[in-house]
Amino acid sequence: MNKKIFVTIISLTMLHSVMATVAPAEEIKNQVDQQTFVYHFKKGWNLITIPLNMENSSINCLFGDLIDNDKILPFFFLWDPDQQCSLSFSGNYSLISGYGYQCYSYETFEYSISGYEITEDLSISIGVPHNIIGWVHNYNITAEDICEIIPECEYVSILIDPLNVTYLTYHPGETENNFNITQGMGFWVGANTTSIWDGKLAVPEFELEAYGELGAFLLIKNVGNADASNIKYNVSVTGGILHGINFTTEDVIPILRANNELNVDIFLFGLGMIEINATLYADDDTKLCNLQANGIIIGPFVIILSPLL
Repeated sequence: MNKKIFVTIISLTMLHSVMATVAPAEEIKNQVDQQTFVYHFKKGWNLITIPLNMENSSINCLFGDLIDNDKILPFFFLWDPDQQCSLSFSGNYSLISGYGYQCYSYETFEYSISGYEITEDLSISIGVPHNIIGWVHNYNITAEDICEIIPECEYVSILIDPLNVTYLTYHPGETENNFNITQGMGFWVGANTTSIWDGKLAVPEFELEAYGELGAFLLIKNVGNADASNIKYNVSVTGGILHGINFTTEDVIPILRANNELNVDIFLFGLGMIEINATLYADDDTKLCNLQANGIIIGPFVIILSPLL
């Protein structure tokens, strides 16, 4: 897909390209700093997951104090997606982030654990037809979001009454019961096919690349696993002898499919050093990605030299 812009300036004989890669349109966390997560246990059955990377994720290490003080049952129950049955674990069994666990609390209380943000992909097996999985990231999603990323999803259910074991269930396409899912929450998911979930939402991810041939080119790539809509871009080229080049263009991309790209062709003419700045924005003006590079323009030819750090 190409977007052509004709101006009174021109192009580049390409020597090499410059690429800037950013994470999806979501907040980038500091993986070095330790974080604290607070569980809100309620009297009765609770569905939880381990939402942080832990040095030791065994039941005794994480919840030993609660077990010793008779606050929770010493057994955690995992739903086996292959055998389609509940398995009980205790003691030094290590709980796995992204899987959901059933645990019984004798009272209502809060309890905190400390660890590190999970940034790597998880590998959660999804079986047929039932599963208990969990959400590990510190932003909320919805049941509809889960249905969109689990292949052939049939339902998503959360526990809303721990004592009477009552669930709220969402089915794909419903306009009601589309509840929020928060960090540390476990939930049931039904599926009609087996798959592996990486623990993340399907999101767009962007790369910008500047290069030259006969003209300057900006390549906008969606390298993520979801389509992006209403993405705004702004491109400026400044410099040249006596600062004679001062070009800016912007536009909106109605839709950029996953693993697709848009080529913006900018035809220039001038002489001297130039600076190229390009920025992508979401439809709410959140900055998604940016690229800065410098180069040389000689008449209709542009040479990209390096990114600006």
